[in-house]
Amino acid sequence: MIRVDAERMRDGQPAWTFAASGGPLYGGMRADGASAAECMGRALLGLREAGLVVPF
Repeated sequence: MIRVDAERMRDGQPAWTFAASGGPLYGGMRADGASAAECMGRALLGLREAGLVVPF
């Protein structure tokens, strides 16, 4: 899931959140960022660190 939270944006906090769970992600994972690109970059890094093969 990826979402943007306008309330966090208004408060000057990272408004974009990526969340995933299940499979090899024991306990799930979350990545936040100030932009969609930053959020997804952090999410991809976290997925790769968890041992998942990300095809791009």
